[in-house]
Amino acid sequence: MLVLSRKLLEGIVIGSEVRITIVKVERNTVRIGIEAPPDVVVVREELIADGDHREARAAWDASESATGAAKVPAKSRSNRPDRS
Repeated sequence: MLVLSRKLLEGIVIGSEVRITIVKVERNTVRIGIEAPPDVVVVREELIADGDHREARAAWDASESATGAAKVPAKSRSNRPDRS
C-alpha cells in the first residue's frame, strides 16, 4: 500500500485517467473529489462489502471480472482488493 500525505486542494493521479483531489478537511473527515472516465467504477468500500447494496456490488463485480482483479468478500469490511 502506498501512503501519501496531501494538503487541501492537492491531488493524486492514478494512471493517466484518474485524478483524486482533497476538497475539504474538517476535524476527522476528509472530502475527496474523484475524476475518472465513465468505464472506471468508483464505489465506497463499505457499499461493496454490504450485501444490502446490490447495485454497487454488482457494478464492482462486473468491473473486477472485466479487469481480472481481486474481489472483496461480500461480508468483509476489513479486506480490500489489492489494486497495486
